[in-house]
Amino acid sequence: MKDKKILEMMSGIDDDLIEETVHYKKTNYIKYIASIAAVCVMFFSAIYFIKERPAEEYAYSTDEPVVVEENKKDSIIFNDLSPSSSDMKIAVEGYFYYDLTTEQIKAIFGDFSLSGIVSYTSKEEKADIFEVNVRNQNTNITISKNEIMDCYQIVGEEKLSTIEGVEVLIGAQTLNNNEVNYYAEFAKDDLYFKLECFGKKEDKEKFLHAIYDLVRIKKIDLSSLEHPIIPRLKDEVLKENELLKEENFGEYMILPKGYVFNSGRRVITQHDDYLYASWSKESGYFEIKIYKLRDKDKARIVKDIKQKELYDLSLYPIPRAETVPESLREIVDNPIFKIEDLNRKILSKRKGNYIVFSTLYGDNIIIEVRGKGLNLEKLLRGLKEKIK
Repeated sequence: MKDKKILEMMSGIDDDLIEETVHYKKTNYIKYIASIAAVCVMFFSAIYFIKERPAEEYAYSTDEPVVVEENKKDSIIFNDLSPSSSDMKIAVEGYFYYDLTTEQIKAIFGDFSLSGIVSYTSKEEKADIFEVNVRNQNTNITISKNEIMDCYQIVGEEKLSTIEGVEVLIGAQTLNNNEVNYYAEFAKDDLYFKLECFGKKEDKEKFLHAIYDLVRIKKIDLSSLEHPIIPRLKDEVLKENELLKEENFGEYMILPKGYVFNSGRRVITQHDDYLYASWSKESGYFEIKIYKLRDKDKARIVKDIKQKELYDLSLYPIPRAETVPESLREIVDNPIFKIEDLNRKILSKRKGNYIVFSTLYGDNIIIEVRGKGLNLEKLLRGLKEKIK
C-alpha cells in the first residue's frame, strides 16, 4: 500500500499555484506521509479474484448469497464505516521497502498467485518488518507483525464477526453509484491481517470468500524477510553555519545575503540523497537543493539552449497546465541547464512571480533553485562561482 505515484494525481493543477504554495520543507516528508496515507487510499481497488477450487473446501456454498447459512457457527456482521479522522503522522524511523521476490512470495504464501511489497523500518542498523503488502489483481492484503493502523472508524458500536473461531472486524462504506468500500481486519498466529477491496453491493460474497481464504491460510512464515539489505538512511537537521561544511554537497551551497535562514537538512532515503536549505525575506524566499544527477533527471537537461520551447515561459501563457504540451511539461516545469550555458538572458525567460530551474555541474551535480523576489544577477554570480 506504499503508492509511489500519488503526486501524479496533481498533474492537472496549475503549476503556478503548486509552486507558490509548496516548498521543500513540506515535500521532504511527502514520500513518508504518502507511504502511510496510501494504506487508506488503496481501497480504490477491484474485487478479490478467487481461483476455482472444489466447493467442499469452503464451509459455505459458493451458490448461496449469504455465507452464514452454510456454517451456523459463523456470525458475520458488517459495521458501517467512515474514513478515519486519526492523525496520519509517520511514527517510524528510516522507512524503506522492496518488491517481494517470487521466492519470497512462495515461501510465505505457497501457491497463491500474488504480487506485492514488503516495507521496513530501520532502527540502530537493524530492520523490523513493518508490513507485507500483497495483491491479487487489484485487491490489497496487509500482514503485519505490529497492530495495523486503522484506516476507518466504525459508525456506532463496534461489532465483531466470528469466522471459523477467529474474531474479524468487518465493515462496509456505501459510496455513490452502488459502489461499496469493503474492509476487514483480524489477528491470527501473532500476526495482524487487513483486507481492503472496492466493488459493487452484489460483490459482498466475493469479499467474504477473500476473508475465508485468509482465515484458512496455513501459518505464514516471514523468515525470508528477516535480513534485508538496509540502505543508508539519514535525516539530519543542519544549522546555517553547517551547510558549507557538509561533506558531500556543502561546497556547492549558496548562502544568500539579507535573508532569514529557515531550515537546512541532509536527507538520505531509499530513493533520495540531497542537501536542502531555505531562507525568507519579506514576501520572498530562496530554496536550494543539491543532489547527484539521477537517471530520471536526464530528460530535463537542456542540451541546446536554442530550443527555447524547452524553457522559455513566455511561450506558454497561464494556466500552463493547458498551454504546455504534455511531452514538455516536465522539462518546462524545471529545466536543467549546463552551468556553462546559463546566462542572464536565459534566467529572465524563467522569471515570473517566482522562479524554478536547475543547473548541472560536470557530469553529475545538480543545484536546483526555487525562489521569489530574487536578484538574478547575484544569483547567477553565485552559481557561476561553483564551477570547479
